Amino acid sequence: MELIFQEGEFLVKTLSTHEEMDAAFRLRHEVFSEELKWVPTDPGLMEIDDYDRGSFSDYIGVFDGMYDIMGHARLIPDPHPFMVEKEFLGLMPDGKMVRKGADTAEITRLCVKKEDRSKQHLTNVSYLIYKGIYQWSLANDIRHLIMVVEQKYYRLLRLN
Repeated sequence: MELIFQEGEFLVKTLSTHEEMDAAFRLRHEVFSEELKWVPTDPGLMEIDDYDRGSFSDYIGVFDGMYDIMGHARLIPDPHPFMVEKEFLGLMPDGKMVRKGADTAEITRLCVKKEDRSKQHLTNVSYLIYKGIYQWSLANDIRHLIMVVEQKYYRLLRLN
């Protein structure tokens, strides 16, 4: 099922084409490889990992009026492995295992294009990504979401 809605000049949708997926992978490379240096640089300038399964419907994108991607998030539903089970297991208190089930998904690779991180755009793009995730969760009967975030973004999330 393709999730799609428009809010002002922005289009929020589940990714549905190879071109949209490539745009999301390039954005992820810009953020997670070039800026944050969390993952190695890829010669093809795309950040793709073992958690990318090829199912378009588990990726949310926010697009501007020119249909350029501004923000993105990947959603990993159970029974697929979660990043927090392996890469971020050390963040779990006392080695506690993460909750899993048909009603649970993990949010990963949430990012906003650097030039769209002005206060006005960042708030709008982030808000729309979260709104898209909420709509995706409703459509997929997901009641529990897991996400690893930096402390400053955690405080921002708690404000809403």
